[in-house]
Amino acid sequence: MSLWVVDCAKAQDADLEDLLSQAEGAPSYFIKDYVKRLSHPQDVRSLVSDSLRGRCGMRPSGLELKPGIWVDEGAEIHRRARIVAPAYIGRASKILEDTLITRCSNIERDCYVDYGTVVEDSSILPNTHIGIWLDVCHAVANGNRLLSLARGVTLEISDRSIMRAMGSPREEARNKSLDFYEAQQLITDPEDEQPEKQQKLRTPEAWQFGANPIQG
Repeated sequence: MSLWVVDCAKAQDADLEDLLSQAEGAPSYFIKDYVKRLSHPQDVRSLVSDSLRGRCGMRPSGLELKPGIWVDEGAEIHRRARIVAPAYIGRASKILEDTLITRCSNIERDCYVDYGTVVEDSSILPNTHIGIWLDVCHAVANGNRLLSLARGVTLEISDRSIMRAMGSPREEARNKSLDFYEAQQLITDPEDEQPEKQQKLRTPEAWQFGANPIQG
């Protein structure tokens, strides 16, 4: 590993390649402290695991409510949710009932993990909504994108009920009201009334997470 010490005041208008070329033949120094090169998402997962297990100096923000369980300010965890140490729940995130967060998983700020979902050895990046009854394992989720670390495959989920990026509070409220209105229409309209309208209101076929071959 190379260690560079740069005077920002002098380097502001300089060419970085010139600075590096001038440093050739510089003496080497051995560092015994913790070092992690973040060149791949798997490296980020490894850093999270090391942080939660106390293997490095970096510590999660928030309070350690129980040994190995860190919860940041404004996070809401349902009494029937299960958090298995080590794990981290970020600022203003919501964890609903019957969910399981385990094996060094980190739920970053402003996330929403819905009913019955399992997050195992995974990172949920900020402003990500995870739907109900999903099994997110050995992965990194960011908005509607899911990266399987086991297989190196990224999926983009088009069904907003499965995964999506969290919008503003006003947009989220609007989306929920529209979903409720369509559901009410489907319930109250007779089956034999206005088939064209029923076809329009029919919800799209859900993406089957359980049938996905990259599930860890």
